[in-house]
Amino acid sequence: MMVKLELVNIRNKYILKGINLTINDGELFAILGPSGAGKTTLLNVIAGLTEYEGNVIVDGKPIDSLPPEKRNISIVFQEAALFPHMTVEENIIFGLKIRGYDEKTIQKRLEKMLELMKIEHIRGRYPKTLSGGEKQRVAIARALIVEPKILLMDEPFNNLDPRLRKYLRDEFKGIQRLLGITTIFVTHDVKEAEELGDRVAIMTDGEIKQVGSFEELLSSPKTKEVLEFIGNPNILSCEDYEVLDYGLAKANCGGLSVIVPYEGKDIKKVIIFPNDIYVYPYEPKGLLVNIFEGEVVEYQEIAGDKVRVVFNVKGIKITAEVAKREFLDLFVNGRRNFFLKFVLRGIRVV
Repeated sequence: MMVKLELVNIRNKYILKGINLTINDGELFAILGPSGAGKTTLLNVIAGLTEYEGNVIVDGKPIDSLPPEKRNISIVFQEAALFPHMTVEENIIFGLKIRGYDEKTIQKRLEKMLELMKIEHIRGRYPKTLSGGEKQRVAIARALIVEPKILLMDEPFNNLDPRLRKYLRDEFKGIQRLLGITTIFVTHDVKEAEELGDRVAIMTDGEIKQVGSFEELLSSPKTKEVLEFIGNPNILSCEDYEVLDYGLAKANCGGLSVIVPYEGKDIKKVIIFPNDIYVYPYEPKGLLVNIFEGEVVEYQEIAGDKVRVVFNVKGIKITAEVAKREFLDLFVNGRRNFFLKFVLRGIRVV
């Protein structure tokens, strides 16, 4: 695949510490990391909006000497930043007008963008009358209408409610695929990176810690930081498996026989997130599927009023997360042994 964007030893005096990345032509590349990691600064470097050392190379040519308006790179921010005195139409075509495009071209591209973003019905309205989702649709249309070589997205759906975020993510991915535009999407939301990214880079403290598909990050995190940021999943290596009925399989993982979803692919590892493990003081009644007895090894309070508990289950360390109140209810009278249930819908196989 042809390389579209290369970042070579990108540094600045604020946070970036030698970033090296290669983004392929047409790729939707997600950069995932906590606040303060340097994600937005990196986008500003690519767009030419901040000083830096190193090289930004597009289509094999360095663009470091070019000002922002000459780089043919569009950026969509968390805030839509629309001009309040302009209508939706006027906001969208603003970039074409200042570039001196003729009216026929402007109108042709405008109609295409209005249809693509499904905003024909609000074309004459002003930003103050729009919802958050509508504003972001307009902002994306304004970024795309100039037909940039690269599109940068800086947490554009962060201020929207979860249901609308999910809807716009799905819609945007379809648009990105349709246009084939090389896109870098910055987020601190693990789920967003998983759903959008062809590949994902984990970024903390101004450095790229790991790059790969989300599946690769899940199954083979290279550092403790990566493991923690993607949710500290339990990763069980499996020796073999047996295909069952109803789209299930039984995977044998270091002495644990785990029932897992089966889609016809080889099962090498089973991944279970801590919040997909239920903890019971006694063996639960009913169908005993994926229920294992474990002894508490250690525990610690974590953010969000939760407690992370590590169990020894047949010699394997399994981490679960429980609400602090639930933890206090469970751990009465010095109890150490509990039953864990791996929730089937939360199990992933790779």
